[in-house]
Amino acid sequence: MNSATLNKIPLITLVGQPNSGKTTLFNHLSGKKSKTVNYPGSTVEYSISKILSKHAVNADILDSPGIISLIPSSPDEKLSVDTLYSHPKFGRPDIVAVTVDSSQLSRHLYLVRQLIDSNFRVIVVLTMNDILQKRNGDFRKQAQQHSEL
Repeated sequence: MNSATLNKIPLITLVGQPNSGKTTLFNHLSGKKSKTVNYPGSTVEYSISKILSKHAVNADILDSPGIISLIPSSPDEKLSVDTLYSHPKFGRPDIVAVTVDSSQLSRHLYLVRQLIDSNFRVIVVLTMNDILQKRNGDFRKQAQQHSEL
């Protein structure tokens, strides 16, 4: 390994469906106050930051526009997918953290499957747990129904 490889700061890219909690997670990890809005297509660029030292992770984090799958159907989805496969400055991410709305699990698992099949290192971040609880939902039951993932 050369010294550039040894000194490279890992990149964690946040992906997920629109309104699945990506920017909220980005703000929490980075200390930023990026705007979150509540309609698809609202984020048409990405944000990048260092993760706050209090989280004890030395990495950059990239927040991207929402995607439903790895096959883009809009300019913002194309930006996300292109950035995911080969960011012009950072290249391919070391880890892809995909936000999954736990109250709509079946709608979000297709993207997770595509990411795994595309050989990304994937971390699934369950969001909207409060909504699931208000609906008296049970994540374990939903996960069992979709255990083929």
